[in-house]
Amino acid sequence: MSIHYTNNHHIPLPLAVFLATDNYDHDPTDRTVSATKIMKPLRSLALGHRVPASDTVVDLMSQTDNRMGGAVHDAIENCMSDSLVRQEAMQKLGYPQSSIDRIHINPTAQDLIDNPDLIPIYLEVRHRKPITVDGIDYVLTGKSDYIAEGVVEDYKRTKTFNYNKPDKLAEYQLQASIYRWLNPEVIYEDFMRVHQMFTNWQQSLTFGEDYPNHPIETTQIPLLSMQQTEAYLVEKLRAVAQYKDAPQETIPLCTPKELWQNDPTYKYYSNPNKITGRSTKNFSSSLDAHTHMASVGKGVVLEVFGKAKACPYCPAFPICSQKDDLIKSGDLIIK
Repeated sequence: MSIHYTNNHHIPLPLAVFLATDNYDHDPTDRTVSATKIMKPLRSLALGHRVPASDTVVDLMSQTDNRMGGAVHDAIENCMSDSLVRQEAMQKLGYPQSSIDRIHINPTAQDLIDNPDLIPIYLEVRHRKPITVDGIDYVLTGKSDYIAEGVVEDYKRTKTFNYNKPDKLAEYQLQASIYRWLNPEVIYEDFMRVHQMFTNWQQSLTFGEDYPNHPIETTQIPLLSMQQTEAYLVEKLRAVAQYKDAPQETIPLCTPKELWQNDPTYKYYSNPNKITGRSTKNFSSSLDAHTHMASVGKGVVLEVFGKAKACPYCPAFPICSQKDDLIKSGDLIIK
């Protein structure tokens, strides 16, 4: 699908060219699905391909996070791939020369046979694996950031509020599990490491328990089993095939999690007939809210999620009816 960019914020030419340049190796075929794509909401996958190419217009400013993340990945890959740069840096870090000399970036199977003493490191290598679901042949692909000693590692530019957030850790776990499913010969350990690089870290805020102590934090996460991972892939591909051309009203709605809505607030109203105004009391726990209502002996509790934030980044945005409903209800605000 061809993308056209607008420059509504008058970004100067050098930055505009940077933001309009996409170096990702996309595969346009319908039955080739990447690890990152298959993890997207079902509604996005079922509707995204229906958007006419002429409607795929993106403003450059919205590409900032994506391109900055890509630049960090490119810089890491370039430093590791350049043997002179890598050796000089590792010497400064105190690594023995014997280990430095044995490192081989992206070796072939024959390289490892010819020299079993090599230390293999795999950077940004795309792996492909066929999978058949209900008689339909697909190819799953994935390009992991870094693999060494059987462990897959990922670099994530993110905000501090995502530090060790369960939903985020589950997302990292699933992505890395798919990478292992794709290439278990190279990724053979049952855990992954994610390196979160916080773009808004402040040392003055490190007193909080849920705040990272450093601008880069590493977390080790257990992977799903190969069987669990394949079951997820089969179920998701089956659902995509089912809804690919189905009427939009039959496609399951995106969940609050998929919409990037904040955790719900439980609002207690003492008068059930006046729930459009200000609530009597708010709670972060459903149990606490209903316990309070029971103690008072009247009223109603409403579960209210935060504003939806994912829709503007979804390829189905121009035609999605759920987006329209969210705008009408005030749960999605488009600037």
